Formats: sequence, C-alpha cells, structure tokens
Amino acid sequence: MRPPPFLSAGAIATLATLGAVALAQNPQPGAPGTPSSPAASALPPAPPPSTSPGSAPTSVPAQPPFASPPSPGAAPPQGPPPASAPPTGTQSPAPGASPPTAPPGYGPPPGGPPPAPQAPVYGPPGYAQPGYPPPYYSSPYAAPPVPAVPLDAHSHTGFFLRMGIGAGYIANATTLEGPTFQGQVDAAGGAFTLELDIGGALSPGIILAGSYTVHSVGNAKLTNDTRSYRPAHDPSLTMLAAMLDVYPDPKAGFHFGGALGFASFRVREDTDAQASSAGQSGFGLAPHVGYEWWVSNYWGIGVLGRFIFARTQGDYAADGKEKDTVTGAAILFSATYN
Repeated sequence: MRPPPFLSAGAIATLATLGAVALAQNPQPGAPGTPSSPAASALPPAPPPSTSPGSAPTSVPAQPPFASPPSPGAAPPQGPPPASAPPTGTQSPAPGASPPTAPPGYGPPPGGPPPAPQAPVYGPPGYAQPGYPPPYYSSPYAAPPVPAVPLDAHSHTGFFLRMGIGAGYIANATTLEGPTFQGQVDAAGGAFTLELDIGGALSPGIILAGSYTVHSVGNAKLTNDTRSYRPAHDPSLTMLAAMLDVYPDPKAGFHFGGALGFASFRVREDTDAQASSAGQSGFGLAPHVGYEWWVSNYWGIGVLGRFIFARTQGDYAADGKEKDTVTGAAILFSATYN
C-alpha cells in the first residue's frame, strides 16, 4: 500500500521505528516465535539513546505500537489523550531547582506581594512647593464694611461748639467827669466766668466762631476812691466777639487763639438812680490757650486759660461821663463738640 502523499520519508522512518519498538515490548497474539507481520520482523531494532559523559541517563518514554498507514479515505488516527490539568494548589519546586519566573513584560503573578509604596518627592530644602492661591470670587452686591470709627472722628473739622465755666480775677480803673460827680475809683475782685462759642472749621484745625463771655465781680474791693459820692461799685464785663482758635495738629488737643469784638462794662451800684451807671461800651481783646482730651468720636473736655483787656466809656448819672479800663484773667473748664 502506498503511503499518503503528505508523509515524507523521514516521517515514515520515524513511524516505522516507533512501531518496531512497540511490537518488541508488546507482541501480538499469534503463533509462538513468529512475528505478527513480515514488515514488523524485517525492521531493525531502535538504537539506544545516546548520553554524554557525565550527564544523567535520559529515560525514553514508552512508544505506542506501530500502526500501518491508514488507507485512503479513512479517518486520521486519534492522538494521545490530553494530559490532565495541573492541580490547583501551589506545588513547591524541587530542591535545587530555580523558582519559576514571570514572562518578561508582565506584572507579578496573582497572589504576589503588593508593590512597594513610592516615597513622596520634595523640592530642595528651603523652598516651598509651587502652587496657586484658591480662586477668590467677590460678590458684586456685598456692601463695604462699616468702619468702627468714622473718618472725621477725633478731628477738629466741621461744626464747632464750646461751652465753658470757670472763675477769674477782674480789675478796673474808673474815671468820673462832670459837675456833679467827679473823681476816680479802682475796683478788683474774684469773678465768675461763663463762655459760649459757636462756629465751624475753615480748614482742619482752624476754627472761626462767635464768642459770648461774661465776667461778673461781686463785692469788689475799692481803692483810690476820690469820688464825691461813694456808692457800691461791682463791675461786670460782657464781650461779644469773633474768635479764632487754632489746633496745630487737627487730631490733637493743644490749641490757642483769641477773641476781638464788642465789650460792654456796667457797674451795679446802690438804689440811687442818680448814681447808677447806664453802661459803657467799647472794644475788648481776649487771647487764650488750652488743651483738650477726646472722650468720644466728637466730644472733648479740657482746660482753657483766658486773658482779658477792655476799654469802655459812656454816660454817668445825668451830666457826667465815665471811662473804664478792665484787665483780668480766668481759668475755665470746657466741653467741645467738633
């Protein structure tokens, strides 16, 4: 029988060798001492496997019995059964054998240790990591914060009001002229003082105000009295003037200035109408200096020293004239709104 065309000469020789070995190990039942077929007895025995000096002998696996080539049109022979699947459990390698390694390019086998954590990377010492500030979104409808202290607080600007009360000393020299009452008299004594100033700031720290002051003396001491008629003589000086007050530092308390204006001098005498003073008018000057302390955003309290000078003249009794010169000083406690 002619072998199939797809078998080469080498394949045919290999199959013949394998069949001879199989027949030698497992003879077919038949006549004793007779080969099962002439072809099988004619095949030479397979050579033994060669081994190199110093190497362990290699066992030759059992070969299946030789089978004759299939006839044309017959089904191809079935191969050996597939080997059984390896056990699922982990097998320890043989002593001295190297452990199995994973194929290159693939991750570690399942069940292996987790990858080692990577250490964080920091910049050079002394330098912070670059970053960006968080975004800021301002609300277009948010009202600006209300300042705790108004912008014009503790500043001598705007409306100005000062009230003062104190005490001082007033002295005046009076000269009487006329056919009925003639002579001179000097009066001096402690005075009660009141002050009221109302105005505003021309610029920060510069105040212009109207000033009204009263200096009244009670039980004045009389000297150099050469009058022909000598009633009581208690003077009172009133001033209505324009006052200029200057604060070198608009937010501080030190200030100085003065008042210049109309002055009225009047003497309260006894009940004799003929000897009463109708009042004399003239001008007066009152410079001052003081210091204040803030007690709120706009109010301050302080101390004020004032000097007084006035010249007045007018009628005395029915046919006489009176001329007065007034000097004095006063210390006032003040309350200022500015």
